[in-house]
Amino acid sequence: MNQKPTRTLGVFSWSLIENLSGTGINFLVGLILARLLGPDVYGIIAVALIFVALSNVLIDGGFSNSLIRRKVVSSEDYNTVFVINVSIAVFIYGLFFLLAPFIASFYSNAQLTEVIRYICITVIIGSFSIVPKVWLTRNLDFKRQAIASILSSTLGAGVGIMLVFANWGIWALVAQQLARQSVYTIILLLIVPQRPRFSYSSASATNLFGYGSRILLSGIIDSLYNNLYLFIIGKMFSPRQLGLYSRSEQFSSLISVNFSTVLQKVTLPIFTKHLSNSLSSLQQFYIRLTHNVVFLSLVIMLSICAVANNLILVILGTAWVESTLYLRILCFSALFQPLIIINQNILQVFGYSQLFLKIEVFKKSLSLVAIASCFFYDITTLLWLMVIIAAISFVINGYFAIKYLPNINYKQQMSSFIIICSCAILPSISAYFLGTILATKALYTLIIQLLLIIVCSGLIYLLLRQIGVLNNPQQISSMSDE
Repeated sequence: MNQKPTRTLGVFSWSLIENLSGTGINFLVGLILARLLGPDVYGIIAVALIFVALSNVLIDGGFSNSLIRRKVVSSEDYNTVFVINVSIAVFIYGLFFLLAPFIASFYSNAQLTEVIRYICITVIIGSFSIVPKVWLTRNLDFKRQAIASILSSTLGAGVGIMLVFANWGIWALVAQQLARQSVYTIILLLIVPQRPRFSYSSASATNLFGYGSRILLSGIIDSLYNNLYLFIIGKMFSPRQLGLYSRSEQFSSLISVNFSTVLQKVTLPIFTKHLSNSLSSLQQFYIRLTHNVVFLSLVIMLSICAVANNLILVILGTAWVESTLYLRILCFSALFQPLIIINQNILQVFGYSQLFLKIEVFKKSLSLVAIASCFFYDITTLLWLMVIIAAISFVINGYFAIKYLPNINYKQQMSSFIIICSCAILPSISAYFLGTILATKALYTLIIQLLLIIVCSGLIYLLLRQIGVLNNPQQISSMSDE
């Protein structure tokens, strides 16, 4: 059965709502906390969240992707993965509980001990939600996931905001994370028709781990790579610089990471359905999706780059204005991420998990050069190296993805990208120069810039669809051949 465009759009929309509701509300709570506490205190939170992110990758173990890509999944498979998830979570929490004082000593901050011990409780709670979420994802049921995310994030935000104004400081964010994860897990366990049980099958685990182990190792590498910068910056530079970098990274990744997460979850099962229909169906869908993602990614990230100064002043205040440069550089790095995810899923849908792992190892080894720069240069140099590495990652993943889609016309693809990129940069360039000309308050200038970006982007998007660049890529080949 062909994947209908309306069905695909609905699945994508609900998945996007799920991610934006959770991350978006957390982001807003983080803004309140950042404005009240400043960069120094915010750096402590950034360090603690490194260990939460790494823990979540280890707990999943790559089994989620193994379950999603299998054509038939039994109750035994679900239960086995559930037992593995919870067992690993308990072990990891115990490990970080013991290591917390040493981590605090490494960063010369005694408060980190208790912060890590409390915030890492979320990894145990979250382990109970992995299997229910996989079941919903396999059934392309992102609507109920979105509802669970909205309800849990809203309640967690209420707890966090209340405690911020009660002068709980950093503990407000810890409590907010605990409340959100608890409610989200409970809702998912209640809405799935078949709740996982503590039943383990070694045969099922062995079968799933064959594919999942490579995805796990790739996920560990990716998590270490994404958080290594925070780890090194926190040690080599001041807590203030870590706070500035962390807040800038969250600004740049708020949309990029959510967009990428949605693409990762939605495209893997959809690619699988298209491939089961025909290779041609998969290739056509891949081309249309890639063209639209290129346009959206460029418009969004370059727009944030263009309005960065006014955005920081309005939302965070003058105490954070130093982070403007960091944010602008990070936007260039973040715009590649959605495209990398699409190409990674192409490799996964064909079952090339070993190649997937090799590519990740090679890409992440390049980051060692960037990390080494911390010992000789400043943070700005590190960030520009991150942009270069992101671009290289995009090229490598794109090369191998298209290699397994043999009927794609390279000339057509390049023609499309040139047209899309040329048009997509116009709104941000216009907004940037408008911001340098206007002499009004930051808030008024920001509003005018955003309105200009929205209007220009909308018109350009309609134009590109009209000439067939986004919705009918085959037309590009004929246009360029004339």
